[in-house]
Amino acid sequence: MHAVRHIFVLWLFGSTAWFVASSQNVYAQAPALEAASIEAAADEIGFFMTLPFIIAALFAKPFLSWMARHRDKMAYVEKIMGVMLIIFAILIATNTINLIAAAMIRWFPSFSSIG
Repeated sequence: MHAVRHIFVLWLFGSTAWFVASSQNVYAQAPALEAASIEAAADEIGFFMTLPFIIAALFAKPFLSWMARHRDKMAYVEKIMGVMLIIFAILIATNTINLIAAAMIRWFPSFSSIG
């Protein structure tokens, strides 16, 4: 019963996201496009915004049972993640993250086509 409730809540959030995405003034942004193609794109955006939440709901129970089995290790995981967040904040504050990104694009040129 809990899974059904979770799926319903996630569907509700997803449909709200779809409504927001489809209610934007896309007609003014792309006047050359037909209204039907814009509405189809909004439906597609809504579907793809909802899909991760539905998948997460399907795997919530197995993940929570896995977490319960490994509860003793979670304290270490939380500390490691905290240290990683602090390191990442320092990299951002010192603008080093941009240098790392530029070096990665030099080393792996195919990364420049992502995004």
